[in-house]
Amino acid sequence: MSENENRSTMSWGWILAATIMWPTFHVAVFTFRFGEIPASDALSDLLLFMPTGFLGSLIVGDLVRRSRSRAQGRLVMVCTVLALPVAFMGNLLGGLLGPIGVTLYGVVPIILGAGAGWLLGMSLTDRDAPTGGIDGTTGA
Repeated sequence: MSENENRSTMSWGWILAATIMWPTFHVAVFTFRFGEIPASDALSDLLLFMPTGFLGSLIVGDLVRRSRSRAQGRLVMVCTVLALPVAFMGNLLGGLLGPIGVTLYGVVPIILGAGAGWLLGMSLTDRDAPTGGIDGTTGA
């Protein structure tokens, strides 16, 4: 399978892994902080954070797939990782608004981070391309 064929499909395995890892990360931080696993509503807490993991990984996966180069895809991933602490805090503070707030305040930083990486990668990719007039000539 060529690289272009491979990039034309979404990697559902990674999306599923990120969907499961996001709420697991929340539980791990809670356990580390308070010394015990949240016993009261652990399953509902896990289900509450899953939409953020799913939507965030779906968007990041799509931007990585649409990247023009490997460097652009890596920038998407790096900027997403840099945005994850803000998304984590958004998830926690969004709880004040219920499930929609948890998802919205968690996904928006992920989207902004991934989008910033994609745009940065686009600008670096376009800088290497020849510049010219409207008809594509370089004017030389």
